[in-house]
Amino acid sequence: DSEKSNMRGFIHLPTVRLSVANQRQSTQNIQGLTDYVNNFSPLKATMDAPISLDSREIMNYPFIYMVFPSGQVLTKLNAGEKSNMQKYNNSGGFLVIDVHDTQNLKNILGKEVSFRQVPIGHEIYNCFYNFILPDTKSTAQKRESEISLNRPINGIWIKNTLVGLSWAGGQAWSNQYKQEK
Repeated sequence: DSEKSNMRGFIHLPTVRLSVANQRQSTQNIQGLTDYVNNFSPLKATMDAPISLDSREIMNYPFIYMVFPSGQVLTKLNAGEKSNMQKYNNSGGFLVIDVHDTQNLKNILGKEVSFRQVPIGHEIYNCFYNFILPDTKSTAQKRESEISLNRPINGIWIKNTLVGLSWAGGQAWSNQYKQEK
């Protein structure tokens, strides 16, 4: 935990524009995540200017958080958006995607991609914040450095490598931030 509290740095979070969707929800979620990181970590987060999903510019970001307001949006992405999303994912970019429609997401990301629960012992649950699940901490009191999750996280995997998260949580960061503020 002392290493985590000594961590410093910057994280740039773009709003990814889609050709077919209203970006209001995505912008609110990115702002919520930016506020959360700034208020509850030693990192400095900034919300960068919006970028298009079909732009080469997304390759400049190691982490992208996208919100798909409905599963149908995935079927309406243009060819450039689909291709760029797959290229980003296959080139080492880490996607956090708020979407319920994993079948259409799999069609975009490629046949080697699978979706499965991230095992409870995986380091993603403790790499910076300590995420806890209801069944892993019974009656003990939550520590300041812990964030409660109501369910395990679903991972996006290529073979045995975690390359993203399928987070169908809506306004998870905004809601968590509002509750803790």
